[in-house]
Amino acid sequence: MHVEKKLFRNDIILFAAVVFVSLLVYFAFSFNSDSEKNIVEVQYYGKIIAEISLLQDGEYRINESGYTVEVKNGKMTVSYTDCKDKVCTGMLIDENGGEIICVPNKIVIRRETQSSNHNADVSAG
Repeated sequence: MHVEKKLFRNDIILFAAVVFVSLLVYFAFSFNSDSEKNIVEVQYYGKIIAEISLLQDGEYRINESGYTVEVKNGKMTVSYTDCKDKVCTGMLIDENGGEIICVPNKIVIRRETQSSNHNADVSAG
């Protein structure tokens, strides 16, 4: 009977240690990914040319393409483009992630969420 109680106590200690380590790893990855998921990546001809934080409001000109994007309240929109259709000027990247793709200007603007759900806003002109 003495052996069974000791085994039961050790099981509880082992279980508590596993839960503690699991929570520690979870919180470590959660805090690291918060800053990463607030970054929008701008690609031109498939090459990353800019990374823009959604935490800082402002207007950003992408020199290579004739694009200007605006960040306001954690959301990004295309405020100016020199392509003739201007379809992408009404598109939005927000807390759910997303993409804006402009084929004429060879621009891809992407924000991936932590769960890697992809909502694509596409413009081609």
